[in-house]
Amino acid sequence: MSMTRQVTSGIKWASISLVLIRVTRFVTSVVLARLLAPDMFGLVAMANVAVETLGIIRQIGLGSAYIYKHFDDERLERRAQNTIFFSVLVLSSLLFTVCQFLAPVIAGFFKSSAVTGIIRVLAVSFLFDPLATVPNLVLLKRLDFARQSKCEIAQGLSYAAVGISLAFLGLGAWSLVFALLASRLVFAFAVAAFARWRPRWEFDWAQAREFFSYGKFLWAFCLITAVGEALDKALIGRLWGALSLGFYYVSFNLARLPSGIMANLVEKISFPAFSKLNREHGRLGEAVVDSIAAVAFIAMPVGLGLFCLAEDFVLTVYGPAWSGAIPYIRILAFFGLIQCIVPVTWTALKAIGNPNLLLYMSMFYHGLLIGLLLALQGIGSIGICYALVAAAGASAFLSFALVVRHLKLTVRSLVEPVVRSGLAAAGMAAAVIYMKKWCESVFPRPLVLLTCVACGVAAYAAAGLVFNYRISIRFRRILVSIIFGPSTSPAEEDGEELKEKETVKADR
Repeated sequence: MSMTRQVTSGIKWASISLVLIRVTRFVTSVVLARLLAPDMFGLVAMANVAVETLGIIRQIGLGSAYIYKHFDDERLERRAQNTIFFSVLVLSSLLFTVCQFLAPVIAGFFKSSAVTGIIRVLAVSFLFDPLATVPNLVLLKRLDFARQSKCEIAQGLSYAAVGISLAFLGLGAWSLVFALLASRLVFAFAVAAFARWRPRWEFDWAQAREFFSYGKFLWAFCLITAVGEALDKALIGRLWGALSLGFYYVSFNLARLPSGIMANLVEKISFPAFSKLNREHGRLGEAVVDSIAAVAFIAMPVGLGLFCLAEDFVLTVYGPAWSGAIPYIRILAFFGLIQCIVPVTWTALKAIGNPNLLLYMSMFYHGLLIGLLLALQGIGSIGICYALVAAAGASAFLSFALVVRHLKLTVRSLVEPVVRSGLAAAGMAAAVIYMKKWCESVFPRPLVLLTCVACGVAAYAAAGLVFNYRISIRFRRILVSIIFGPSTSPAEEDGEELKEKETVKADR
């Protein structure tokens, strides 16, 4: 199977998995929001922030190093897998123990004793990690996205089933806790079964040092990122309490819904695919530009649409009790938009063997973010949202500059797809705002929301043909291919790829 057909198949399965999981999670969050009070989400968010931040320590960059490395010997690859397994096993066990002792301290920071028990129970998830880590890496290394996606679908469905069932039984915040644990356990068993991988008693210190030499920058990057992502929630939880954190937590997850899908798709598919091209910077550059164009084409209308319809969406879907989330969503919609596009550049830098740049970029972003958080907290919790958007925008500018430099791309080739999608999305937003004003005096709120969404889809499709014709046509072709399967033979496909490249070069 050619790289294009393999990646297209991967996009199909990964898209099905991610969309189904995110939609399931979204529907689940809506049901739970109707059943649980906002402060319950805030309590779980406090505990989850602590557990997820500590949990990043166990990764130490070995997984990315394993995917990046080319193995010529099957026995050497097997030894590498076992080395990663035992490293994760030791680190996960230590983190579980640490959480048991630190739980009261963390609860004291948030001024909520209820967080202690939640942290101790959530820490059990660390014990599931050794079961899932290596089998998941094996499937990704093989580009076996079909099986890997089925595992993620099972994880998402188990979260929904357990969370909603326990919420109906009146378990409150614990329904969210046990839903997270159950979903991670299901994923661990499923991925282990599909990969058919079992550990052996072997550990290679030389490979561990080699992997850590590559992965240490990614580990430091992930650690700084985890601390930075926890900082906003920690500040809101400590300064403004569980209720404000509940509003912010749900708003943040909603704004990050599309970027979460995009980031996972990019990491899951693009990193293995880019890594196979890491010795051909010309082809890699073209792949990066195409990826940014595709991501921007989807992200722009979603971000601007969420900004325009935040009030109608929250009051219709979540209910009046969640009206406090509306200001957060309007600002964080732009944060989510930026976060959709930036992961493509991060993945490209990892693929060409420059993970240290991610560390430096993360240090820049989080240093700026900390300064902005301190400067803007005086205007209330909404200042946290402004700080996130400003820091993300500066980081995106820097990451684009690094990709242009290291892949020898032109600024125009990288920026033009984003600008074209932005213009089309701006036209869509104008149409939605006009339609909303007209509908509000005629229809009830739920019908206003549906009408505006339909208007936005039609307006973006039309504006895309005007401002972004090539990407619009190509996106339609890819969508048809993903749904119905490739209609061309490998030889015809290669010919179409060559013609498209020649057309792009002529356009430039």
